[in-house]
Amino acid sequence: MHMELSIIGGDLRTVKLIKLLAQDENTIKVWGFENNEEILKLKETKTKVKLCSGIEDALEGIEIILGPTPFTKDKKYVCTQYTNQKLKIEELTKNLKGKLLLAGSIPNNVLDKVEAIDILKDENLVILNAISTVEGTINIAIKETQKNLYKSNILVIGYGRIGKILVDRLNAFKANVYCSARGKDITWIDTFGGKSIKYEDLNEQLNKFDIIINTVPVLILDKERLKLLDKDVLLIDIASAPGGIDFNVAQDLKIKTIWELGIPGKIAPLSSAKYIKETIYNILKRKEDNK
Repeated sequence: MHMELSIIGGDLRTVKLIKLLAQDENTIKVWGFENNEEILKLKETKTKVKLCSGIEDALEGIEIILGPTPFTKDKKYVCTQYTNQKLKIEELTKNLKGKLLLAGSIPNNVLDKVEAIDILKDENLVILNAISTVEGTINIAIKETQKNLYKSNILVIGYGRIGKILVDRLNAFKANVYCSARGKDITWIDTFGGKSIKYEDLNEQLNKFDIIINTVPVLILDKERLKLLDKDVLLIDIASAPGGIDFNVAQDLKIKTIWELGIPGKIAPLSSAKYIKETIYNILKRKEDNK
């Protein structure tokens, strides 16, 4: 599939994505990467990649626009990592008339203004991202505790896509895996090898865990629950804002706490880029077939 497209902002995943798309001989304009050596080196090759200094130049004559994942972190600016420039969301959207925006976690106010497809609504990509997130989380757990997971007492909070995969992978390490979730998930947890704990029974068992991993973006570990934890516990929160831990209280109690977002882009950027490329190709093919 040959395309002409513009890529605006992003992280290391996006850098790898640009290189993969360039290998497929796509014609690409990029903005927001003047501080990235890998992209700068592409100018010295025979790839069809043009580094643009201005956003209007990057968008001119292009109908397919790839934005970052996530599209924004503060709902004001587009996510960028390799530029000193800031790009306001409205500055981008006002130039997208007649164009298609593909990005991840696009806010509703952007979806209302322009033609856009949120790639993180694609179920295959969501599952693949969850796998990367889980592998990265396990990497963090081992690195930060400097201990084997074998026979460690680990609590996973939440049994959504990521929670399910976490319980499965941690069981493979022969850890003692517990999972706290809503009542309707309890039987599933027990069926697939975890030890279930209802939310209302959580307080009674909190002091026995070596590692607690939260996947729920709602406050679960509040002041009262944090006081019940063992002082040497490691807390890892991988939920989107506002997270599930009272971080200020955890800091006051000197509990080691890590809030890690965007794990796929940090731990496995090349794999993530491959998944995103396949998703983009599939989305555009479906769109073409439906014309």
